Amino acid sequence: MPDISIIQNDSFEELYESDTPLSKVFFYLSLILFILALLAAFFFYFIEQKKMKQVSMINEKIKSLNIVDKDKDLMLLFSLTDKGDVLKYLRVNHLNPNYLFDVISESILPNTVYKSGVFNVELNSVSLSAVADSPRDLARQVRVYRSFPKISSYEISNVKLSENNTVSFDVELNLR
Repeated sequence: MPDISIIQNDSFEELYESDTPLSKVFFYLSLILFILALLAAFFFYFIEQKKMKQVSMINEKIKSLNIVDKDKDLMLLFSLTDKGDVLKYLRVNHLNPNYLFDVISESILPNTVYKSGVFNVELNSVSLSAVADSPRDLARQVRVYRSFPKISSYEISNVKLSENNTVSFDVELNLR
């Protein structure tokens, strides 16, 4: 029987031993790329470590700044600003008590006599007890309250007619 082999050992060894210049170029090129890839991996690893250290240092600095205290100070500043705005508004728009007297004296008819009153400067209102000479004089006084531009609203209460035809009443005036 003849000696037949599927793999020819001589030709396989020839291929393995024969180094062509192109195969050497591919070998060295792949070796260089592998080394560069390893260098890049180490470079990025060390850069990441450096950045993580920087992040931890920044976090420590932030913690040392006591931002909670700064927030409290900022909130206090805002509340003081709000209070300052309120005080400015009150100073600019304050009502002089004389203003209340002026409005009342301008809106009184001669046949109405005011006996007592309570002035509230903060609310810009006046509560008065008065006596009108007749029901007709009370109606005229109500017409004055209704049409007077410095009076924003009024409320008449406790209206009583006496035996001598005079009318006593209480009035609450809210001024503008």
